[in-house]
Amino acid sequence: MKNISLLALFVGSCVVSVPSRAQDVLGLKEVWGKVENNYPGIQFKDAHIQSLKIDSVLLISKYLPKVNAQFQNSYSTYTGTNGAFYPQAGLFNVSGSATSINGVDETFNAFGSVVGSWDVFQFGKKSIEKNIANLEIKKSYEDYASYILALKADVTRRYLEQVYQYESLGWSTQNINRLQEILEITKTLAISGLKPTADTLLAASAYQLVLADKDAVQSNYLASDYYLKLYLGTVNDEPLELEKAAFLKGFQGNVLYTDSAFVNPALKYQQLHQEGFLLKKKNSNRSLFPSLALLGGFSTRSVGIYPNGFVSNSWKNGFDNIANNYMVGLGLRWDITNLYVGKKEAKKYQALELSAAKAYDEVKLKDETSRKASLAQLNELRRQLEKSKLSVEQAREAYEMYFTRYESGLMNLTELLQIQGQLQQTEKAYLDASKKYWFQVVVFAQLNGDFNNLFDKF
Repeated sequence: MKNISLLALFVGSCVVSVPSRAQDVLGLKEVWGKVENNYPGIQFKDAHIQSLKIDSVLLISKYLPKVNAQFQNSYSTYTGTNGAFYPQAGLFNVSGSATSINGVDETFNAFGSVVGSWDVFQFGKKSIEKNIANLEIKKSYEDYASYILALKADVTRRYLEQVYQYESLGWSTQNINRLQEILEITKTLAISGLKPTADTLLAASAYQLVLADKDAVQSNYLASDYYLKLYLGTVNDEPLELEKAAFLKGFQGNVLYTDSAFVNPALKYQQLHQEGFLLKKKNSNRSLFPSLALLGGFSTRSVGIYPNGFVSNSWKNGFDNIANNYMVGLGLRWDITNLYVGKKEAKKYQALELSAAKAYDEVKLKDETSRKASLAQLNELRRQLEKSKLSVEQAREAYEMYFTRYESGLMNLTELLQIQGQLQQTEKAYLDASKKYWFQVVVFAQLNGDFNNLFDKF
């Protein structure tokens, strides 16, 4: 029997659905570059940040001077009388004399005005609201950073899953090749009379079983390929060609995993969330105070009623008898209800601030614990892989020896199939351990915000 190296067992002899034309091998870094440029989720986050920046600019406009201008040209009666009323929307004002005036009963009017106000002092409310808006932008950046880390982890896991399924196809193909070789030798021995025909039937049954297993593995491979393409925005049926060499040997060498000083953006986000409630509490307390405004206005009006009592209904006379006025002053506005509402809101934000502080402690503890656990798991998984690799080498060597004994008639087929099954399980365990190891590397990379090691390997 040919001596096949361990590397060839998993990498070099896969029979899979290959592309109809040559493809460039996509490394993990290249895949991430495509995702970063095209994935809708990233574009959504970018747009959200831009909208918050615009909101921050619009907030400043809230404190700019307010200027309103109007011009009216109307035709009306001018009857006047004494009395008072509350002006409400939908009413109009007429100013006239109750005494008799010569002329018509209706005339033209013209009126124009410019009125402005500017809140010049608000006891720090403007500064606090601006800080709240800027804090929301900072939170959006930390949320974006958390999203990118999570997305990198998801894409990397999909990438590794596709590589794992590809290697599983290689493992499945090797099982088929071994059992095909067993089937052929049983046929030869049965024809020569050295082994019963039942051995051939038993070998054929085992052979059909691994063929069926390969179909299942093939379906998993194709599914994993489509799931990875989800992030690339492509739906073609041609499998991606990925960098695979490191999957079964990348754990070897002096790779040192150590905890870093990286601060998880989720932790920064929670800290900013807490600061936001503190600012909102201050803002609620400031709402108890009034605001001071500069007020100013200018108006001009004209009417077709002359000082001598003559009334004209000519349109052009409506621009005669002009009266101009202006007004400047200070205004103090104070919403008295805020004396009650503001205190209640301040208590609410104080409770929310305390809640956010406890949530921060929880996220921090979880982050620190996850880092330590991930680091410990990585070290143990590397040791597991080293032992599993040695186990595969020993199982393979033992299988070759037992196969030779079967060829020589020194053992029966049932024993050989048991040895082959054990080798098959040992190889599968090595594949699964490799996947578990690399998935844990992904967890470690996400917790420490550094995927460069994975980008270098794949």
